[in-house]
Amino acid sequence: MNEESKKVLLAASGTNPMATASHGNAATGQVSRLADAATFLRGFLVRPFEVASVVPSSAYLEDRVVQAAELAQARCVVELGPGTGGTTRALLRMLAPNARLLAIEINPDFCDRLRRAIVDPRLTVHAGTAESLADALRLRDMPPVDVVVSGIPFSTLPSDTARRLAAAIHAHLAPGGRVVAYQCSPQVVGYFSPHLGPPRIAWEWRSLPPMRVFVWVKPARQMNAQGSPAGVASPDLGQPVT
Repeated sequence: MNEESKKVLLAASGTNPMATASHGNAATGQVSRLADAATFLRGFLVRPFEVASVVPSSAYLEDRVVQAAELAQARCVVELGPGTGGTTRALLRMLAPNARLLAIEINPDFCDRLRRAIVDPRLTVHAGTAESLADALRLRDMPPVDVVVSGIPFSTLPSDTARRLAAAIHAHLAPGGRVVAYQCSPQVVGYFSPHLGPPRIAWEWRSLPPMRVFVWVKPARQMNAQGSPAGVASPDLGQPVT
């Protein structure tokens, strides 16, 4: 890869030298981001509908997602669609020593890279679709989830799949837990809001493409139609927001 190609990939992945330096050697961080960007591009070319982007998350987006996740008290975190691991590393930097991070990734090449590149006893990489969430949690005897971070593009999922996934995430989310979804499209709102209400939304313009970061918080206690604490049945979610 020539120097001009390296510059293009680094710019596309939104490398932030100041952010990189704050977490270690800046040159090493840039090399890692360059390798991530090249791997991500290859993944997109081979599986465009699974990857849905030609570049990984920028450092700016990763920082915004981690801030939105509020990880200080989290003990069980799930990441859906970790890709080449930029957001995964950012999450691990902020997680408590006794916390656990379950990363669910459908792309086998990305899974292999994650397992090789990130050596951390808190991290478990599960190869499978996001819909395998329940099985992945059960197999590892993990508690209700405090935070779900999702980079998978809900706008490219079949509507039925997106509805089932949103319902499963809600079902396994601990009371007071939160969902953080970074997306190009607002369609994700139509899947999560029937379970969790309207989200908080922030833009990260320093990402390519610019991304919305949606945040939902599950109430500490669910209420039924009569105003009493109760479980909540999954409603008909209707059509996603466009």
